Amino acid sequence: MSVSKIVLAYDGSEDSKFALEWSKSYALQIGAEIAVTSVYDEMPALQAEAASMLIPFATAYANGLKKHLKEIEEEISVYEIAVSTILLKGNPPDEIIHYASQINADLIICGTRGLGGFSSLLLGSVAHKLVAYSPIPVLVVKRPRPGKQDPKSATPAKTL
Repeated sequence: MSVSKIVLAYDGSEDSKFALEWSKSYALQIGAEIAVTSVYDEMPALQAEAASMLIPFATAYANGLKKHLKEIEEEISVYEIAVSTILLKGNPPDEIIHYASQINADLIICGTRGLGGFSSLLLGSVAHKLVAYSPIPVLVVKRPRPGKQDPKSATPAKTL
């Protein structure tokens, strides 16, 4: 399988930051482009009163992601890797899969766990749903835990 277009699911968590570093190294090796994708959800299922209190937080989160995506785009472009960023609104796994299909991505990359709760879960719900439902291959990049492995040794050249 030839990989020329990668969608990276990014939420700002430590695991997604590690997946970003891994993706940069991999894309550089194989000459692929990266589409860094972040998704936020304003939690529309909540009652109107509760939702009205949380929407400002979701908006602030979205604005922070927009700023961070611009920084990521500038950082990656220094390596002469073709890069694009997009901020989507909705259910993260659904939006990531839809976007990856829309741009004919060859691979989706994500970290093992994101910013959601229950950090003791082995695989985050977004990563799990991407693996379970995506028609596009998904690579879940596991970040080394403290005392386990030097993160610099987990480059694609050494793990693939």
